[in-house]
Amino acid sequence: MKNHVQKEKIVILGGGYAGLQTALELHRKGYSAILIDKNSAHELLPELPHAISNRSLKTRIEFSKLIKNKSINLIQKEVIGFDLYKKEIKFVDQSIQEFDYLVIALGSNTNYFNIPGLRENSHGFITTKQVKEFNDLLESNFQKAKDFPVDSNEYKEFLSVIVGGGGLTGVEVAGELIHKMPKLAKQNGLNPDHVKIYLVEAQSGLLPGGDKKLSDKVTDFFHNQKLVESVLGVAVKEGFAGGVKLSDDRILKSKIVLWTGGIRGNILLEKGMVDEEGKENKWPLGRGFRIEVDEYFRVKGNPAVYAIGDNALYIDPKSGQPFPLNGQAAYKEGRAVAKYIVANIENREVPCEKIDLEGIMVSLGPLSGTGSVWKPLKLDLPVNMLSRVMKQLIELRYKLLNIRN
Repeated sequence: MKNHVQKEKIVILGGGYAGLQTALELHRKGYSAILIDKNSAHELLPELPHAISNRSLKTRIEFSKLIKNKSINLIQKEVIGFDLYKKEIKFVDQSIQEFDYLVIALGSNTNYFNIPGLRENSHGFITTKQVKEFNDLLESNFQKAKDFPVDSNEYKEFLSVIVGGGGLTGVEVAGELIHKMPKLAKQNGLNPDHVKIYLVEAQSGLLPGGDKKLSDKVTDFFHNQKLVESVLGVAVKEGFAGGVKLSDDRILKSKIVLWTGGIRGNILLEKGMVDEEGKENKWPLGRGFRIEVDEYFRVKGNPAVYAIGDNALYIDPKSGQPFPLNGQAAYKEGRAVAKYIVANIENREVPCEKIDLEGIMVSLGPLSGTGSVWKPLKLDLPVNMLSRVMKQLIELRYKLLNIRN
């Protein structure tokens, strides 16, 4: 570890996978960082679906445990503004934090795509708090179902869930519900065969936009689940109290609509900032309300400001496509940006980091999973318990090693 007499203030906004890893990597290189997050804990977002079938699962780790005895200073405050001219961050209590280098890793918000009524009549699934609220409502609904005849609409709607969005979160949530909902039915003296899960995806297959073999495998898995109705190639057109209207004008009804149909860059970025010339300006936002960055994750026009994770629109030089938004990518981006900042401070040139992802693992409930491994050899994993265990081991590695050493 390099001992550096540090005068530079390195400020990191957000303690998610990208931001926390930036701070930890700077510490490993002998540099200190200021980590700012409005929450007190690091959220294990990829593990949130598992908390459906395992309510005792801890999906938060206190920052105090992760940064103990490390050169990381945590400030637990909410950011409301940016002044790149003065190099200041403004907090909700009107206090400020100066910086020399700024890393924006604020995380994402749910993207409702301006679908009428959807925000007001659905539940999100990107925080531990939202998962707890969902679990509480689900269990309450099964208890309420006992008060209605089995052939009534109310009974059917209390025993169903609409999952809007067939991406990674949507399919993992649906996989957990296949396990959880029949158990809830039995606990409440109800028929498990009456449970219904609607999995809605606008594209023709689940896990769209990625590996075609993996998409086909997961799509086939859910087609063969008697409790699941896969509604593919049809988008959600409208949300209302008790269901959704689809683009083909079909109506699906349920007491719970869970929206996992997409995320977007943090809403705070739309409020703009004071630029390096002291003028009110907008962030260079691209697709998904994410900040456009260069190959070093620097915000265009601001060489001392970086954006990573869900806040960055980073174009993969190999594919020409935006980099995926997942924990693995965020983790590697954080390590790379720490390297770039240290090189800048030490007045060294470094080549652009080659960020290669190792593959994707998909949980299909507590007893099954699948995936696709890309390194060192391309390997398509079967749908079985072993694949699920592999994903669990990867998550354990992150918790026990990657963020603790």
